[in-house]
Amino acid sequence: EVIFQKSYGFANREWQVPHDKDSKFMIASVTKQFTAYSILLLQEESELDINDSIAKYIKLPKNSPINIQDWEETTLKMLLTHSASIVRDVKRTPNMSTSDYNLLGAIVTNVLSSRNIYLKKKNEFYYSNLGYLLLAQVIEKASKSYYGNFLKKNILNPLKMNNTGEYHRRKLIIKMADGYFYGQNRTSNKRCCHDASVFTGSHNLYSTAEDLNKWQSELYRNKSILNTSVINKMKEVQVNAYNDLKYSFGLYHEEYLGMKRIWHSGHEWGYVTLVSYIKEMDLTVIYLSNSHGQEIFESGPHSNKVHSGIVNYFLDLSN
Repeated sequence: EVIFQKSYGFANREWQVPHDKDSKFMIASVTKQFTAYSILLLQEESELDINDSIAKYIKLPKNSPINIQDWEETTLKMLLTHSASIVRDVKRTPNMSTSDYNLLGAIVTNVLSSRNIYLKKKNEFYYSNLGYLLLAQVIEKASKSYYGNFLKKNILNPLKMNNTGEYHRRKLIIKMADGYFYGQNRTSNKRCCHDASVFTGSHNLYSTAEDLNKWQSELYRNKSILNTSVINKMKEVQVNAYNDLKYSFGLYHEEYLGMKRIWHSGHEWGYVTLVSYIKEMDLTVIYLSNSHGQEIFESGPHSNKVHSGIVNYFLDLSN
């Protein structure tokens, strides 16, 4: 049951077009949940094993600066849990277009050819968007289909998430909210020219609040539309992350006001996302914004303030 849903502000500031419930936003790192489910589903279907080496699916290019032993010792599970000790982001190179579609295989080859991606410190939780881009390539290799097509067939279509898909700046997406970010002196800037295909598997999906609620309901309310065994596996804690945070597959876990909270946030130029579930309250909070930067980060992320306000409101009601 949706107990509160409201839209504020503008999907397009230049034309003063207001948001409504159908506004679409880039969900940034919340994309990782869909990638994690896909990998675990392929394991369930015996197409791969998360303990496999990444080298089984992606070969290092000739003359790659990456140590072959490091590569062969990196498992899919390490990538899923940010335990592979690799760099955080894809480093853009002149070979990557900011305007055209970049094929995933070409992006991966370019990344693995251009620099050593491994950190000096090993066996520590280190959040990596690059790791999930590599997992997207594994999905394509194991399933023999494009990443976006695999998600449509196995997640989006079954859940009727008809307003979710892969973002690209050159793609016409009906009701897509323009992204804005605050630079120095709180000056507002419009997102421009970033090609999300270089973040496939990590950052590249867009969605709406209603669609994300369908996904959240599947994760936590046993709708049994998707594979229940895979859903349960997704939520099994795997590693310690930061401080008291733990990580499973695309999901953070923590104690929150004495309750169990499972969540993930997303940050991409011009967009902020938060999806959060509190078990004891059976409460989902979904926050989508097309504005980020100084104004909302000066004294803590605005999404967390909204989340805290909503949770405390319902706690007060229950008391």
